Amino acid sequence: MGGLAQVALSLVMIVSPGLLARSALHIEHGDEFDEHDRIGSPLVALVNQTLARRIDPSGSVVGRVFVADGKSLQVVGVVKDAYLLSVADARCCLPLSFSFE
Repeated sequence: MGGLAQVALSLVMIVSPGLLARSALHIEHGDEFDEHDRIGSPLVALVNQTLARRIDPSGSVVGRVFVADGKSLQVVGVVKDAYLLSVADARCCLPLSFSFE
């Protein structure tokens, strides 16, 4: 796949480190956010399985970079799809310490 995947996000969740361990979202591949994921460090994201397939349908996306809202984000982990109204939305989780200014 040439270049960075450009994706539209239907839902962005801002989460604090450790929140996923206490939630119904389970990491399938990669890691959760940690204390290194803060302002001044590279922008990172957790994506759900639906968004992972949009970024790269052929393989693992952990470590891949995609563009959303003009920002480059590196995938650090993939979480299982959670369904709202029977539809898996393209979801992205960002660390609480980041912002899309």
